[in-house]
Amino acid sequence: MADSQKIDIVAVEGKKALKEFIAKVPAANVARTFLPVATGELSVHENQRVYKVLTDNIQACLSGAKPPAKAMADAQTEADRILRPFKKA
Repeated sequence: MADSQKIDIVAVEGKKALKEFIAKVPAANVARTFLPVATGELSVHENQRVYKVLTDNIQACLSGAKPPAKAMADAQTEADRILRPFKKA
């Protein structure tokens, strides 16, 4: 048996085992279903502070306290201020 045939058999058996496992434990498939739409995580210096600025401004937008363009501009301005010490000239 050629190596490529062995790999194909392993792949088919692996898919079968995965389908059987998911049938028994449907929650195991949740993360897998998000892979096609997954994106990178925001990770910066002062991550917690930057996230708070962003989420506060998103909330302001959703609640109607700020229009979307103003909320995002404010978030950008504040994030830039927080990250200024880490910016290289």
